[in-house]
Amino acid sequence: MKILTILKMFFYSIIASAIAIPVILGMVLKFSGRETTPPNVTDAPWMIQTTSRIYYGKAFSLVNGVPELNGFWTLDGKNYDYHGGIIAFPPQLYGKFGQNVILVQRTTSTH
Repeated sequence: MKILTILKMFFYSIIASAIAIPVILGMVLKFSGRETTPPNVTDAPWMIQTTSRIYYGKAFSLVNGVPELNGFWTLDGKNYDYHGGIIAFPPQLYGKFGQNVILVQRTTSTH
């Protein structure tokens, strides 16, 4: 009789775990800061498009003819991830600025 009670508790524990684990993981992903939409224009007023990727940036500068973003987001898989450093786009790696590396100043539209 005691074995039957232990088996029941074990069975219920497995069912509860099968329900709780995905719910908990979903909540962690939801509140972990991972975004599935691009950053808003206020946070990232600059965008650089290369032949392979789009980068959203907080600040843009041109250093010795090389475009740079300071504080930028990238789309990694299905999520936009923020990177706190500087990314430079030298022509040896990305191509010519204005041709293969396109800069866009994002603005909000008012209607």
